[in-house]
Amino acid sequence: MERMKVSKSVQGLIEYCRDNLQADPLYCPVKENPFKEKKSRPGTDDRRYPLLRSRCV
Repeated sequence: MERMKVSKSVQGLIEYCRDNLQADPLYCPVKENPFKEKKSRPGTDDRRYPLLRSRCV
């Protein structure tokens, strides 16, 4: 394996980050949250699932 200078490696990392910045969800958040809790359907019984009712805020 050929060794590279740190400055050259860092420059390559910076270029990669700049090129892929628009695809980064931490920098450009998605408009819709895929982890957002779905609204419950009418007729479902929450007493069967007590852990689902207690949420951390």
